[in-house]
Amino acid sequence: MKFFERAFAPLIVTATVPLLCSCSIIGLKRQVTKLEQRGTIGVVLYTPPGRSFPTYAFAWTHDQSGALASVGFQTVGDIGIAPFNLLTSHKYGIAVFTDVNRSGKYERGEPLAYQENVRPSPFTDPNTPLQVVSLALARSHRELPEAVTNRPAENRALGTALRASLGEVASPEDERFNKQKGSAGMWRPCDFLSESTLGIYFTESYDPDRIPVLFVHGIGGTPQDFRYMMENFDRTRYQLWFFHYPSAVRLGRVSGAMAKGLQILHTRLGFKECYIVAHSMGGLVSANSLQELNKAGGTNFVTRFITISTPFGGHEAAALGVRHLSKPVPSWIDVAPRSAFLQGLEQTPLPLGTRYDLIYGDTGKHDGVVSVASQLEPHNRAKAATVTRFALGHEQILNEATVVNRILGCLGAEKPKVPPTSIALRD
Repeated sequence: MKFFERAFAPLIVTATVPLLCSCSIIGLKRQVTKLEQRGTIGVVLYTPPGRSFPTYAFAWTHDQSGALASVGFQTVGDIGIAPFNLLTSHKYGIAVFTDVNRSGKYERGEPLAYQENVRPSPFTDPNTPLQVVSLALARSHRELPEAVTNRPAENRALGTALRASLGEVASPEDERFNKQKGSAGMWRPCDFLSESTLGIYFTESYDPDRIPVLFVHGIGGTPQDFRYMMENFDRTRYQLWFFHYPSAVRLGRVSGAMAKGLQILHTRLGFKECYIVAHSMGGLVSANSLQELNKAGGTNFVTRFITISTPFGGHEAAALGVRHLSKPVPSWIDVAPRSAFLQGLEQTPLPLGTRYDLIYGDTGKHDGVVSVASQLEPHNRAKAATVTRFALGHEQILNEATVVNRILGCLGAEKPKVPPTSIALRD
C-alpha cells in the first residue's frame, strides 16, 4: 500500500465540498475533535516492581458533581511504566501501589507513591512537554483520600488507561499489527488509542550480546511493512524491535513517546548501543526522537540511523488537506512543507556519535508517493554519511534484496548477501 498516496490522493482529485460530505472525512472530524479533548500522563517507577505481589496504577479526579472518581486502573508491568488517556480539561492525582494482601485495592501500609494536581499533555499540542511522573514506592507516606482508597467504579468518561508496551515480546504477524490497525492509526486515532497497544516491542527475549535494531513504520503503516526486511536480517548479530504508533497523532508527541521509551529501555537493560531503521514518515518521527534523546542528556546510544523514502521536505498533499479540512489528520500539519516541525528538524543537527545513512526511491522525480526533492531535502542530506538511490517505488523499496544488503552494509555487516546494484551518490 502506498501510504501517502492512499492518504492524500482524495484531497488532490476531489473537490472540497464533496470531500467534506464523505463518510470517512466526517468520521475523521469526529475522531480529531475527540482527540483534541484528550491528553496523556505517563508514570515511571524509579525501581521496577517486583514479581512477588502485583503493582497497580490509577488516576483520580472530580466528576461533574464534585465527587472523586477513579480512572485508568491498570497493572504495572516489569518495566515499570503506566500511561493514561485523560481529559485535558481536568487535573488528576496519579497513584501507584503494591497490593501486598492481593485485595485488588490500596490499603493502608502497602507500598505507595502518588502525585496530585497533574494536567495531561494534549495529544494534539506537541509544544506542551510530555507529562511524565516519576515515583518511588514507599510505606511511609500521606494517605490517599478514602473515596479513592476504596476504589469506586471507574468513570471511563473521565479517562482510561492508555494501552502501551515496552519490551513485550510479540510477532509483527500478530493481528494487532495488521493493515487495518495501520489504517485506524491514521483515520481513527481515538479508536486506536482505546483499542490498540502502542509502544516498542521485541521479536524475542532481550539478549545483551546482540545489537537492537528498531524498525519504525510510516503513515498508515504497521510493523508488518518490514516483514521481508526482518526475515533477511542476521539474527545472530541483531535483535529486532519495532515501534507501533497511531500515525495521525502529532509527530512531536509520537516522537517524544518513542524517545522516552528508548530511554527507559536503555536505563533498565543497559545495552551499549542500538540502531534505528525507519521508512517514510517514520524517518521524521525517528529523527525528532533522536533530538529529544539528545535534549535529555546522557550518553548517546543510538549509533546508527537509516531513513528510507522519508519526506524531509514535506508533502504538498498534506498542506492541501490542512488548508481544506476543518479537522485534518493532525500529523498532516507536521508533514506539510515548511511546517514548524520540519523546520525544527532542518535546524537541529543529529547527536554526536550517530552515523546517518539516507536511502531514497526514484522512479522519475518521485517514488510514486514522495518526490525525490523532498527525500533529498538539502539540510537533511548534508547530515548523511551516505546517500543511496534505488529505482524503486515507495512500497517496493522495503521488499528488495539489494536494499536489505545496502542497509546491512550501512549497519556494519561484513558480508551482505547479494552485491548491491544501486547507485551510491556519496560514500
